[in-house]
Amino acid sequence: MKFSALIKTTLFIVGIFMLQTYADAQRTIEIDRNAGGGVGTDNQGRPLPFRKKTGDSLQKRDKYADSITIFFKYYDSSAIRKLDSSINDFAKRFSQPYYYQNNGNYGTASRSLLFNPLMKAGWDAGFHQFDVYDYTLENTRFFQTTRPYTELAYVLASKAEQTINVLHTQNKKSNFNFAFEYRFINSPGSYKSQNNNHNNIRFNAAYNTLNRKYAATIILISNKHISSENGGLRDASFLDSLSFNNPFQLETRLGASGIFSQNPFNTTISTGNQYKNTTVLLKHYFDIGKKDSVFNSHDSVYQKIFYSRFRLQHTFKFSNYNYEFIDKNVIDTNYKKYFGLILPNNNIINLKNKWSIVENDISIITFPDKNNHAQFLKAGAVIQNIKGLLIL
Repeated sequence: MKFSALIKTTLFIVGIFMLQTYADAQRTIEIDRNAGGGVGTDNQGRPLPFRKKTGDSLQKRDKYADSITIFFKYYDSSAIRKLDSSINDFAKRFSQPYYYQNNGNYGTASRSLLFNPLMKAGWDAGFHQFDVYDYTLENTRFFQTTRPYTELAYVLASKAEQTINVLHTQNKKSNFNFAFEYRFINSPGSYKSQNNNHNNIRFNAAYNTLNRKYAATIILISNKHISSENGGLRDASFLDSLSFNNPFQLETRLGASGIFSQNPFNTTISTGNQYKNTTVLLKHYFDIGKKDSVFNSHDSVYQKIFYSRFRLQHTFKFSNYNYEFIDKNVIDTNYKKYFGLILPNNNIINLKNKWSIVENDISIITFPDKNNHAQFLKAGAVIQNIKGLLIL
């Protein structure tokens, strides 16, 4: 009996020792796993502190880590659109459509080859030769994106023609988005007094409360167009006898000889047009409607929805327009010979046309179909204040 008890006691001690050894081994494996290869020592033989491994090759990759969901709506439109990244129609990357004709190079005054009447009601100054290069309220895009999104484009063409486009948009929160756009066009041209320079800037933001009852949008637009005018060639027959095939040496009807340059960084003109326009718009509204919710089986949660049926809306708009034609090197005989104009005896022409418009629009809108905001009935009143100044 004593021998049997001794055997049992020995087996019990051996079992405890084996369990302890197994536990130490498991702890060592865990330490090695966290430390990335075991416990190291310094040059004095002292153990180094454990370092947790930062990466794991077996970690499951999130398939949404590099993805983005982005869409946009145009100003005063409820249709949801997606970005077009195709290059099937590369002409869409330029502000001038393919069915427009310019005065010889990209950025000069242009007109449509198709019948395209002005269908916009209200006041109009009548200067539309640079409309295709403008940022407008109608082509302003309000985005919704899950990640910051940026587009950068640079185009270099003949005669040092340059085009730069920049777009950045991001959501600070799910109910607040802002976007910034910039466009630069510069073209020295092939002929004298044909250089042009265009700068366009636009900032817009959209905010709505979490219950979707109140929303506000703001748009800031600035367009600046500088384009020289030469009035055409004095004698087009010299095109057949050019040296080095360079039409820049030919004399033009407007502008003095010997003062022109094809420097692409030159943003000043001596004979031509300078157009500037600025627009600030603030629109906000309050909706009255019906609350609802939809069950999402994927996340097992209810999503809140708000259907607008009645809207009170206020829109404030300020616009400033400056149109200027200058000729710092007047040759009155050319004006009389080619254009039939008799000018006063001076060496500089400076014609200015300035306008400023302030609008306040108060509207009441109702939506007969709660699922379709493209159908609505609107009644409102607009208070408009227009001031103009003509300087000869």
